Amino acid sequence: MVRVVRSGTVVAASGFSAERDAEALRKAMKGLGCDAAAVSGLLCRRSNDQRQAVRSAYGRLFGRELLKDLSKELRGHHEDVCVALCLTPSQFDAVEMRRAVKGAGTHEDILIEILVTRSNAQLAALKTDYGAMFKRDLVKDVESDTSFHFRKLMRQRDESGRVDRQRAAADAKALKAAGADRWGTDESRFNAVMASQGFPQLQLLIQEYGKISRKTLQDAIRSEFSGAIRDGLLAIAKAAQHTPSFLAERLQLAMKGLGTKDKTLVRLIVSRSEVDLVQVKEAFFRLFGQSLERWVRGDTSGKYRDALLLLVQGNRSV
Repeated sequence: MVRVVRSGTVVAASGFSAERDAEALRKAMKGLGCDAAAVSGLLCRRSNDQRQAVRSAYGRLFGRELLKDLSKELRGHHEDVCVALCLTPSQFDAVEMRRAVKGAGTHEDILIEILVTRSNAQLAALKTDYGAMFKRDLVKDVESDTSFHFRKLMRQRDESGRVDRQRAAADAKALKAAGADRWGTDESRFNAVMASQGFPQLQLLIQEYGKISRKTLQDAIRSEFSGAIRDGLLAIAKAAQHTPSFLAERLQLAMKGLGTKDKTLVRLIVSRSEVDLVQVKEAFFRLFGQSLERWVRGDTSGKYRDALLLLVQGNRSV
């Protein structure tokens, strides 16, 4: 089996000193005015582990909470980027999941993106941090805000890496029988297969489905489902085939047309900056014929744009 190599644009800075960085941040935010460029310039060139060490040192040296000072001194979406950078990945996911289910309506796009692209260990950490931060149960909150079949996307996925072509062929026949070959769709069959199997096995399933049907599996999902469950199953299929391409499409949708979905843009770039943003950038260029940097530069402005570009361009050579 081919090993998938992923790499982020942001790596740990060499010669790192948490105390020195904490002092630099305090200097940038102390007194009248704030050197916002210095703040994001430092944070965007550190790994998350290093930022957590800086956050701890900041509190130890100055008796202040770094997140509170960032929120006080920075503004708008530039603040959103810098605060997100100073949370652990699971804390940031918890904040976004709470935003997805809180209040009237549900942001299914946030739920889908996080639930589909995080590992079992990451989802477990997310549930723990969600409970600690908001004193609520994540599973119950999602279940109360979504449909029965959509909730099944929260189940654990096989991460063994094992593949079985015979099983893939049998599952392809079962899904065809549950959808195109019957009146009405057996949603539970699709959920049972797609929400639990690992991505390598799902890749085989997609191939086998194409052999026995005039439709691709994605086309079958589009014709047989609607609403959030359709979007969730499509996301699983796309991410299984190539996660960076799935994320690149999400980034393009966040910037396409009038207005920018800034929360989505921040979440995607921050959360993938140490995971696979190098591959996401490559997929973005391949899919849309322009660089992610060019889109970000044309769709954002000011210190917010500068911070995003620092993350997109990265510090791998620094």
